[in-house]
Amino acid sequence: MRSTDQLAASVVRGWTRLYTAGLEPLLRNSRRAEIDSDLWEHAQAGSRGAAPAGAIAGQILARCLLGVGADVTWRAETAMLARYEKGGVAMKERMRRDWWVPAPVVMVAIGVLVVVTHFVGDGTESWWSRTDDGWNPTSPQRAGAVLALALFFVVLPVWALAVRRSHPARTLVLLLPWVLLSLTPLVWGAWGGILLIPVLGIATLVGAIANVAHHAVRQDLSARPAPGGLTRKVG
Repeated sequence: MRSTDQLAASVVRGWTRLYTAGLEPLLRNSRRAEIDSDLWEHAQAGSRGAAPAGAIAGQILARCLLGVGADVTWRAETAMLARYEKGGVAMKERMRRDWWVPAPVVMVAIGVLVVVTHFVGDGTESWWSRTDDGWNPTSPQRAGAVLALALFFVVLPVWALAVRRSHPARTLVLLLPWVLLSLTPLVWGAWGGILLIPVLGIATLVGAIANVAHHAVRQDLSARPAPGGLTRKVG
């Protein structure tokens, strides 16, 4: 390759390195290798055709200038696709890990309903249909019941869900009494729609245990030494 051709090729390679900077190594190296191959083939075709001095360099630079728009578009589309794929993988991972979360969320919603009924009614009936035989507490009794129920049925499970990633064992401990209480319809021998409560409780317990196991596996992998004596970092 003539010196002028080499100079033109260096300009093209420099531009290629510029617009591929920051991409994933596989994509970046593949694109650069593709451009190097094109440059080599162009130079070989020119040498076989005995092109005049400077002609090949001019063609290389012209192709580079005319392809700037396509190169920039390729970079934008490639980066966007990479982000989309990475986000898709992250989303699938979150869905795989959090399959059980809807169960305690429904339980929290039921807990909110229980708290509201104790706040405005007799604990089992709405305030507009309360009977004389219903619960008719004093104001301190009602306030105490509402606070206790809100803490047990709403605050603790919401706290447990909030720390499920950073403290999975704490999540399990916070949810365990709540789950055990949800199993009481099985002790009563109740059937029908109320069986939804123990089903949600069991799903919550299984999910919380699986969450602890998943976190333990991640911790074990991150603690293993990588080649070269470095510590692995598992995301």
